[in-house]
Amino acid sequence: QQYVIKHIDRPILTSELAKVARLSIHHFIRVFKKTTGETPHQFIMRLKLEQAKKLLISTEESIIQIGMGVGSHFSQLFKTNFGVPPLKFRKAYQIGMLSA
Repeated sequence: QQYVIKHIDRPILTSELAKVARLSIHHFIRVFKKTTGETPHQFIMRLKLEQAKKLLISTEESIIQIGMGVGSHFSQLFKTNFGVPPLKFRKAYQIGMLSA
C-alpha cells in the first residue's frame, strides 16, 4: 500500500508490485486478492480515484489534468464509483451540496 501511495502519480504495473513483494506475479495476485479482497488493479484504481476526488476538492486543476493521473475512462470510472461525473462532483462540493 505504501508503495502504491508513493507512486500514485504514475502507472503502476502488477509485475512491479510483485517484484517489490518478491513474489511471482501469479502468487502475488492470489495473495493480494485474498488479503485485501481486491485485485491489485482494483486497489490501484480505487486509490487513484480517491486521490482524484481530493484534487477535485482542494485544487483548481482541470478535470483533464486530474484525469490523466488516473488513466483512461476517468470520468466514467469516477461516476461509477462516486455516483456523479467529476465536474458535477466539484461543482456540488463547491456549493455545499456534497461532502468529501
